[in-house]
Amino acid sequence: MKRPADPAAATLPSALRIVLPYAVFAGLWILLSDRAIALFFDDAQTFQAAGTLKGLLFVAVTSALLFFLVLRFAVRRERSAPPAAPPLRRLRLAGSVALFSAVFVALAGGAVLQNREHHRAHQEKLLRSVAELQAAQIEGWLDERRRDAGTVRGALLHGRAWQAWRQDGDARAAARLRAQLEEFRVAMGYDGILVVDAGGAVLLGAGAAGREAGEAARAAVQRAVAGAGAAVGDVFRMQAPAGVHLDFVAPLPAAGEGAADAAVALRVDAEAAFRRLLQSWPVPSASAETLLFRRDGNAAVALNELRHRAQTALHQRWPFAAGQALVVQALGDDYRPGALLAGVDYRDVPAIGIGRPIAGTDWWLLAKVDREEAFAAAGKDALWIGLSSLLAWFAAIALAAFFFLRLELRHAGAQRREQTEKLQALQLLEAIADSSTDAIFAKDTAGRYLLFNREVARLTGKTADEVLGHDDGALFPPEQAAMIARDDRAAMAAAGSRSFHETLDTVDGRLVFLATKGPLRDADGKVFGTFGISRDITRMAQTEAALHREHALSQRYLDTVQTLMVALDRDGRVTMINRFGCALLGYAEEELIGRNWFEVALPQPGGLERFFPAFRRVMDGDVLAAEHFESPVRCRDGSERLMAWHNAVLGDDAGRIVGTLSSGEDVSERRRAEDALRRQAEELAARNAELERFNRTVVGRELDMIALKRRVNALSVELGRAPPFALAGIDAPPAEGESS
Repeated sequence: MKRPADPAAATLPSALRIVLPYAVFAGLWILLSDRAIALFFDDAQTFQAAGTLKGLLFVAVTSALLFFLVLRFAVRRERSAPPAAPPLRRLRLAGSVALFSAVFVALAGGAVLQNREHHRAHQEKLLRSVAELQAAQIEGWLDERRRDAGTVRGALLHGRAWQAWRQDGDARAAARLRAQLEEFRVAMGYDGILVVDAGGAVLLGAGAAGREAGEAARAAVQRAVAGAGAAVGDVFRMQAPAGVHLDFVAPLPAAGEGAADAAVALRVDAEAAFRRLLQSWPVPSASAETLLFRRDGNAAVALNELRHRAQTALHQRWPFAAGQALVVQALGDDYRPGALLAGVDYRDVPAIGIGRPIAGTDWWLLAKVDREEAFAAAGKDALWIGLSSLLAWFAAIALAAFFFLRLELRHAGAQRREQTEKLQALQLLEAIADSSTDAIFAKDTAGRYLLFNREVARLTGKTADEVLGHDDGALFPPEQAAMIARDDRAAMAAAGSRSFHETLDTVDGRLVFLATKGPLRDADGKVFGTFGISRDITRMAQTEAALHREHALSQRYLDTVQTLMVALDRDGRVTMINRFGCALLGYAEEELIGRNWFEVALPQPGGLERFFPAFRRVMDGDVLAAEHFESPVRCRDGSERLMAWHNAVLGDDAGRIVGTLSSGEDVSERRRAEDALRRQAEELAARNAELERFNRTVVGRELDMIALKRRVNALSVELGRAPPFALAGIDAPPAEGESS
């Protein structure tokens, strides 16, 4: 009899296949992981965080490997037959784990990138703020120095000593000017003040730095003399006193307001000034600094002393061939001031910065920080993000494994719950349909009833058993059944629900229903019937019919009135106009309804500029403003008619004014007759006045002749002659009763 194999001996190869790969993997991880971390991180805190992350990653990876190895080993032991293809659920689990891991890695990577972008944006904002602030400080400092130069220039020109010295060569005047320059130098804090002629020779000087002009000062003086305005010289280095200096030059005329032939130059220690203006940084930093530079031929040259290298002002240069240098990029033609730069600094250390030109000069300012320092916090955040993501991934994988083991049970429970919910939903739907006072139904594509609620049974006098499976021919007369079938076909052809008005014979008599119908679709979107909800709107339909009859009757009454009747809403739009008004204006009713009365029917611009504002005041409550008035209307043929209006306001139930009702009488003919009579009266009055003026003129001449004849008769009597004119009738007193 053959002895059975030892179970432990049979299991040993499988156990070794699990343990040996695990041991090899763990050993390699321990040997190589610390070396890899040491290559990338030298900070102690960062190295510690990376070590923690490495350990957690090792636990997660090995746990996942052990889970799948043990699961595979257990499954193989349980199967007596040769291994077949893995079940579909295991394939789905493996695919889900792989997909989830990929998504999780993508999310973690996205979080790291977003965090890095956040730090980049923060650094960009900080660098831009520093660049803007320090550039503004430099520009303000330059403006102050220019004003100082203008002040000294004005003081020299308005004193007598300048004229005496320049015109007469007065030595005492020169001494006073030199003393005055020294006072200005001490008071304003300059290293020297010089008066230089157009050739660059020093005429007067004050201070240790005011003895020699130098090439930069001569060039600045020539620019100031030629331009008749203050100029800023180039930064230059002096031997005595040693250091980097800068001149601010203002032109000086030889006499009075003549042409400038000299200039005053205020010399400042630029090295100290730049250090004071640029050394501050808003946050502690080991590498951040501000560079001031300008273009010099085919290179850029530093103007200030740099933080990490001595004697750099005017000595540190960046050839334009060094395209990675930040200052070279800032001077490029395609650079937009204020944009973030990435490259290397003067130490060839990777850095980022933002450049900005200094207004009024050819200088540029660059605020920069080392890339490593700028993104150090981002690297630490990335480690913690990776650590958190790894923990979350490990927890998610563990939960996924747990749920995988219970998948079948959960699936069975879900199926039972789904069936219960469907049954409850059907019961709930039936209860809702039967409790509704509306008729609710469903039909197949042939019009046979699938659903039939209690209200439909009551209205038709049929039970559900009598109707289900039959069409509307079993409930209504043929013409009504045909109408319903037509509406059902239209509803099934529509993309959504539609409404229909249906008049049907019921046990309550002939009723009007508002039927809302729509297509029934299966899971594939195919129409397999129609649903409907019908509501009894008989009373509403009767009310609407009565309103239509009242409106038609009112319209007939208005159409018999031989005056223009028009109703307007609050916006001046026509809501009603009678037949006489349409005939008078020459429009059809539909051409006026809804249009602005003051724009269409009144002459312009008076219609919109005069009468429409008056109408708006009436709508605002000034009802007495336009009870009675006259205005012209414009007919369709362009003619105008004068109308006398009587107006009344229309209000709603709350007492708010919602429009006006106006009656207009055509008074055009009457006004023309009145105008004709007025013109005739005015013409007669004018003729009468002319006749009276003529009579007064004629009578006045006769009276003058009579007076002259009387004087001639009187002179003749004095001369003893007979009067030549017979005036007895004229001179005789008037008889009684006659006017004199």
